Amino acid sequence: MSETPGSTLGFERRFNRFLKIADADEFVRELTHDLAPQPPNFERIVALNRGALLTEAAQLDPVVPARLQELLKNGATLLDGREPREFDAAHIPGSLNVTMVKAAVGTRAAWVVDPNTEVVVTAAGDFDAKRMALMLEAVGFRQLRGYLAGGLPAWQAADLPTSSTEAIDVATLAERLKAKEIVLLDVREQDEWQDGHVEGSLHLPFHELRDGVPSELRKRAAQKPLAVACSAGNRSSLAVSLLRRHGVHEVQHVAGGGVANLTEHGIELTEEG
Repeated sequence: MSETPGSTLGFERRFNRFLKIADADEFVRELTHDLAPQPPNFERIVALNRGALLTEAAQLDPVVPARLQELLKNGATLLDGREPREFDAAHIPGSLNVTMVKAAVGTRAAWVVDPNTEVVVTAAGDFDAKRMALMLEAVGFRQLRGYLAGGLPAWQAADLPTSSTEAIDVATLAERLKAKEIVLLDVREQDEWQDGHVEGSLHLPFHELRDGVPSELRKRAAQKPLAVACSAGNRSSLAVSLLRRHGVHEVQHVAGGGVANLTEHGIELTEEG
């Protein structure tokens, strides 16, 4: 799926390979023979669509920092919709970065958070936080407990702790790969990995970090820092926040680019495997 939020019929007719297939049966075969993994809430959304009509949005109340602390202590999850580099610079410990900069906010959240979990949201501002909540509600999140009023600045004003993550660009990633200073963790999907990846890198789609970190990955992270990359920086930011949530802190986020861009900096990609 494209990460662009919209398209046109003219563009799709020109570039979408499926629309170049004239035969209906062949079109169906091509479209369905290798489907991408479905988010775990897919069947839940189908059930909601078939069920009673939901006529009221979930109530979304402003939450002050002290109340957010209580909710997090009792098991709630904080989803942060800010741009990845802003999240890298400073964020509330344990929060997950589901950036609103890219499309499919609800889908990415549904991959890593059970929709029955109590959720609090924060974003660049209160308006964006409320908008993010609507995106989550649209894919079946009904346990929305509110938004952090005033966002991160309010949390910091209350003198509460924050965390940060080292962010690097693709050029720096290439330098560190050549120097063998880091281990690259590629969190793209399987088809993207097969189309081209760095030989010797680790592969684990971001959503497979939902329930924990595989022992082999944790072992490698203890030997060298992990540099986490996807195609653009949104899934990798979510993956980094999941890793840190699970106790892996020696990580570097590859922001503003991805694996495919490494060829511009002298790193070859392989299609093997």
